[in-house]
Amino acid sequence: MSSSLLSDRRKPHQWQFSTMLRRFHIDPLLLLGLLILLGAGLMMLFSAGGQDTGIIIRQLVRIGMAVTVMLAIAQIDPDRLRDNAYLLYGFGLVLLIAVLLFGHEGKGAQRWLNLGFFRFQPSEIIKLAVPILVAAYIAERPLPPSAWRILVGLVLIGLPAFLIAKQPDLGTAILIASSGLIVLFLAGISWKIIIGFLVSCASAAPVLWYFMHDYQRRRVLTFLNPENDPLGAGYHIIQSKIAIGSGGLFGQGWLQGTQSHLEFLPERSTDFIFAVISEEFGLVGVAILLFVYLLVASRGLYIASQAQSSFARLLAGSISITFLVYVFVNVGMVTGLLPVVGAAAPDQLWGHVNGDPAGRLRYPDVYSYSPKDDVTVKKTLFSSLLLLASIHVQANDQLPGVDAFIDKMVTKHGFDRAELDNVFDQVDVKDAILKAISRPAEKSKSWYEYRNIFLTDSRINGGYEFWQHHKEALEAAEKQYGVPAEIIISILGVETRYGQHMGGYRVIDALSTLAFRYPPRSPFFTSELEKFLVLTEQEKISRLDPVGSYAGAMGLGQFMPSSYLAYAVDFDGNGYRDIWTNPTDAIGSIANYLKLHGWVPGQSIVHRTQASKPLPEAMLANDLKPAFTRQQLKEAGFSLSQVPAGDDVLSVVGLTQADGEEYWLGRQNFYAITRYNHSRMYAMAVYQLAQAIREKMDKTK
Repeated sequence: MSSSLLSDRRKPHQWQFSTMLRRFHIDPLLLLGLLILLGAGLMMLFSAGGQDTGIIIRQLVRIGMAVTVMLAIAQIDPDRLRDNAYLLYGFGLVLLIAVLLFGHEGKGAQRWLNLGFFRFQPSEIIKLAVPILVAAYIAERPLPPSAWRILVGLVLIGLPAFLIAKQPDLGTAILIASSGLIVLFLAGISWKIIIGFLVSCASAAPVLWYFMHDYQRRRVLTFLNPENDPLGAGYHIIQSKIAIGSGGLFGQGWLQGTQSHLEFLPERSTDFIFAVISEEFGLVGVAILLFVYLLVASRGLYIASQAQSSFARLLAGSISITFLVYVFVNVGMVTGLLPVVGAAAPDQLWGHVNGDPAGRLRYPDVYSYSPKDDVTVKKTLFSSLLLLASIHVQANDQLPGVDAFIDKMVTKHGFDRAELDNVFDQVDVKDAILKAISRPAEKSKSWYEYRNIFLTDSRINGGYEFWQHHKEALEAAEKQYGVPAEIIISILGVETRYGQHMGGYRVIDALSTLAFRYPPRSPFFTSELEKFLVLTEQEKISRLDPVGSYAGAMGLGQFMPSSYLAYAVDFDGNGYRDIWTNPTDAIGSIANYLKLHGWVPGQSIVHRTQASKPLPEAMLANDLKPAFTRQQLKEAGFSLSQVPAGDDVLSVVGLTQADGEEYWLGRQNFYAITRYNHSRMYAMAVYQLAQAIREKMDKTK
């Protein structure tokens, strides 16, 4: 047995933390990035809030509430989110309409619903409802979406965005619309549509200006030239730029910012927190923070790429990119690269200091209310954590159903749960495997194309050389099992080129990918995964090291795990069944497999025939098992001149050549070969390669 396959078992306590995270559907790297952002947010809140420990305590309470909600949402099955997308969206629309009809109004803004014991903004629900619904709707049909579905998607996005803009809250409306548009972008709409949409938006800018409120117009004008009113509308952005610039390369130090602590910087604990970070930690600190932002979003996109459905991929991708959009908007606003829209950065988790819980700037014509109204969590904290939770809900489980599978292995076979949790934590789902399994050569090629892959001089010569090197083992196998040496060699040649190409995928990766991510054959590969884990236990080999084909077939003879357990033999008697590095064991195992699948010693395999009249559909459509008597075949117009005398039933084998169909009559031994791979083309390739190898061997005697 190869030393590389020996088991390396570690203690269960080493996996307890990872097991706990997996049970709560939490991605460790995503959690790490989030904890870093939480820590940075609390640090900066302490500084910007005047070193008030009460603010930190209140913020920790909010964080606890938000994390609790995040964990709860992370337990929701993605399919349930998809199924309830329309209900959530409709509920959000009803609330938005309620805001317009009888929402709490103050100083020109009507954005909150007052339920007596607390106030909240329905737009927070829509922030999740829009991408969920658009992803669910677009994923109902194959991608990319049709023009009609794109149009409907735009309507679904535009309706809540319009209602929110009417409050007025143009910034939130734009951000919500962006989350839905990102779903459409990820769905694969053509660049022509994208460019046309952007041109239309640019053309509509003058019209949009006409419908904007006065304070919104002033924000745009201030963005273009804040120095026009340095003590009025431009004051905030000018002070923000001063704070950013004063930080230099390494900053003035934590708690040492002058612009913020001397109260030149407005809303330093909410919208302008980024300026405080820049002043105290400088360019280096800001770069590190932005890098963590990027890591969180990148991890979200990676998780999205591993999701098992179009809905999950679209939603998780949208949320991940929307997270970056929030960062870009806030940083762009504070640095003067974008107009002010009142969107707080999604990591800093700031408390409601100075009576601005909505995170809006203190323009005199924009509604604000006092800290006594702060009875809910900070909306930016709430939204950002829910978004990250949703990313994980949709995509963290690369192996849906693995927990139930582990339960079965523990109950049925006595495996250690923590150890299996660790094994599956290390599984790498391979998209290449899913692509390969969907287009095997037996189904994508005609016989004449398939034959040319295997009937080559290199395979024939390789078979001849293998025969020379392993003559004793082949003779012993033929004597014990009755299977000719050339058939055994041919199978080795077709499967792995005599051990040269045994596959490049870890068996655990291949079987897990197909068991949990390939529904058409999930039951089969789940069973094979179970057998693989059992055989690693029996044979004392590593669960992670063995490699094989994209389908999980292993060793020189490409045995599936169930075949390994049932048919592999220790043919050289050394105490191990090693089909990876021991050709003798591989030879005996293949011969044993064929014998136990009905190989008849001394019987021929398959014979060429001709048909004198059109063939009945029933004969062409039959399965591989021999089923027709010789009399039936004669009556159907087949010639049996090359078939040895006998009373056994035969099968009809039709193969497509470049110039038309050819027909063969298969006997029991041909059927036995098809048990190795359920394909008549495979069996014929094995037969013809075996004949060519035997012919070369006979010529050299």
